Amino acid sequence: MSVPVSRVLARRQWQQLAARRYASSTSTAASTAAKETASKAKEGLSRVTSSAGSVLNKAGSALGSIGGRTGRLIGFVSSLIPPTIYYSKVALELAKIVAREQKIAVPSSEAFVQAYKSAWNSIRSGGISKSLSSVRSMGTAQMVGAGILGAELIGFFSVGEIIGRLKLVGYRGGKDHDEH
Repeated sequence: MSVPVSRVLARRQWQQLAARRYASSTSTAASTAAKETASKAKEGLSRVTSSAGSVLNKAGSALGSIGGRTGRLIGFVSSLIPPTIYYSKVALELAKIVAREQKIAVPSSEAFVQAYKSAWNSIRSGGISKSLSSVRSMGTAQMVGAGILGAELIGFFSVGEIIGRLKLVGYRGGKDHDEH
């Protein structure tokens, strides 16, 4: 192929590409297409989520029908899931209230990163094994002192509960609380 012919062909291909590029649709059409794609993605995600939930329920019911020790263990773990979720939500809301009332700010991400870096470094350097070995090498006097300190802490906690409830054992009940 000669040079002038190759130039003509290259120029023709370039003009065709440019014509295709300049003849594209408007930005409104592109935005509507993007919105349609996003809505289809949301629909697909909701379908996947709903089907995953039904699959998990079926798997849980199938696992619950297993007998013996394994079935009892699976039933026990399954029975712990709802209260765990409930109490974690309660703890989160309580933490929010305490933080708001005490005017406590959430730590910055840098503080979290620094804390986890120091924890990771202590794990990597063997700091935990050093701590465990120091506990293992404690003498009898130190063990007795730690036990006394633990007993004092439990005592202070128990006295605080008694004062908080204004009762030595249990909570006050009555006609208002019979349904619980």
